Amino acid sequence: MAYSEDLKQRVLAFVAAGGSKIEAAKLFSLARSTVYVWLGQPPDHQRRKPGPKTGYKIDRDKLARLIQEQPDLLQREIAQIMGVSANGISRALMAMRVTRKKNAALQPIVRTRIGPQAQKVPAAPLARALKGLSTGLSG
Repeated sequence: MAYSEDLKQRVLAFVAAGGSKIEAAKLFSLARSTVYVWLGQPPDHQRRKPGPKTGYKIDRDKLARLIQEQPDLLQREIAQIMGVSANGISRALMAMRVTRKKNAALQPIVRTRIGPQAQKVPAAPLARALKGLSTGLSG
C-alpha cells in the first residue's frame, strides 16, 4: 500500500528540520529504506497513477501488413523496422496467434560426408529424399 503524500511531506520536513533519518522512521512507523528513498527523490517527483497502463506500442495492424508483404523477415528485422524490441514482436505475434513457418533456406545444413568431399545439403530436402528412398525400397 502506498503512503500518503501528506506523510511523505511530514517526514521530509522532520529530516530537513534536523531530525535524523532513523528517528523519522521510528517516529512515523516507516522502514528506514522508505525514508532514504523519499530523500533521494527529486522535490517535484510525482507518483505513478494506479490502474491499467496505456495502450500498446506495437501497432498490430501494421505488423500484420508487414508480415503479409514480407513473410520471410525475421523477428529481429521486423523489430528494427518498427522500432521496438524483438521480444515485443514475439509477444505481439503470440497475442495475435500468428505462427511463423521457417523458410527452407533457413533450415539447418546436413553434411552428407566427412572430409574434403563433403557436400552440404539442406535438411528438409534430404529428409524428403530419404523418405522417398525408404518407401521405394519397400515396394
